[in-house]
Amino acid sequence: MPETERRLEYSAPGKVILFGEHAVVYGRPALAVPVSQVRATAIIEPSPPGSGLTIVAPQIGKYISPATAPGDEPLSFAARLTLERLHVGEPDAVLTISSTIPVAGGLGSGAAVSTALVRALAAFLGFEPGNAWISELVFEVEKIHHGTPSGIDNTVIAYEQPVYFRRGYPVLRLHAGAPFTLLIADTGIRSLTREVVGYVRRAWEAQRAHYEALFDRIGELAERPATPSKLATFTPLVCSWTKTMRCWPDWASRRRSLTCW
Repeated sequence: MPETERRLEYSAPGKVILFGEHAVVYGRPALAVPVSQVRATAIIEPSPPGSGLTIVAPQIGKYISPATAPGDEPLSFAARLTLERLHVGEPDAVLTISSTIPVAGGLGSGAAVSTALVRALAAFLGFEPGNAWISELVFEVEKIHHGTPSGIDNTVIAYEQPVYFRRGYPVLRLHAGAPFTLLIADTGIRSLTREVVGYVRRAWEAQRAHYEALFDRIGELAERPATPSKLATFTPLVCSWTKTMRCWPDWASRRRSLTCW
């Protein structure tokens, strides 16, 4: 397909998992919604003939040539996989990435960046792949970020729609029955998803019965409609989960200003 001569811009939202965090990796259902107030943006424009593709991420000081980058570098991997799936060669273009999504904050920064990048690169080459195609490709990139991703991040971000998700089952896209407000507070305390997922995996391997029971209870929350009794169940379960994981923050000693959306 011919390359465009225009400057193109695509973006993708953040996300938040309402119910099912971590348990979704182990086959339980989860509910997630996109967070459109924060976004990753990819801008692609032509470069001189023969220059190849360059990916620029000025916020993190990266200038990448996918042709020579390490195989596990996420941005270049997303670009190479897109070209491979589209059966096209590398274009002469500069693709610039920016984002307002906090990194390592559980808001889907990696999946959003990959989604915006893939959409922009595909469009530059004259393709308009569907959401399912985008989601499946970004899932492969998520393996670099997460190790053992569930697939929920790439799904809710690619469709930019609330989803009921369970690995191995058809995705159920949801519509809110009425407007509602969701307050998300960012503490500024960063935690790499891959490290947390790995910690949960090791704990699960050491005490499978205990963690399977916790995952079952977490999954039940995503199955039931939001009711006062559900919310009452949620609080003691969170306390049980965080006590078991030994990761409940000491807020008295780690106070920081909150960013809210």
